[in-house]
Amino acid sequence: MSGLPLAIKAAVTVLMVVSIWRALYGPPPDQRDVTIARLWGATSAVLYAGAIFALADERSGAWLLLIAGVVALCLAFWHARGDDPGDDPGDDPGDDTGPLDWDRFDRARREWERPRVPA
Repeated sequence: MSGLPLAIKAAVTVLMVVSIWRALYGPPPDQRDVTIARLWGATSAVLYAGAIFALADERSGAWLLLIAGVVALCLAFWHARGDDPGDDPGDDPGDDTGPLDWDRFDRARREWERPRVPA
């Protein structure tokens, strides 16, 4: 990458910074898609592996694989950030995924207690 013009280096830097910022701090997608996130994660792993082999073989295009790997991993994190469909706490009154009722938990635990007997 040392032989590239400064404008291309700056554009690559901006691309990576924008990708990382959007993945971490940008608005999340409407719905979380773990399948797509895993696919992008696997793609980034393949790109990183290819970049390592290209660097070991002293190929000049290894930097391109590294940058593509960073962008693919950013896409994986972005797709993993969204809300789960149906995760609205107000849509099901019988939904027990809310905060734990510790008093109810302690009462249930006391019901299961037995006196200890020596073995």
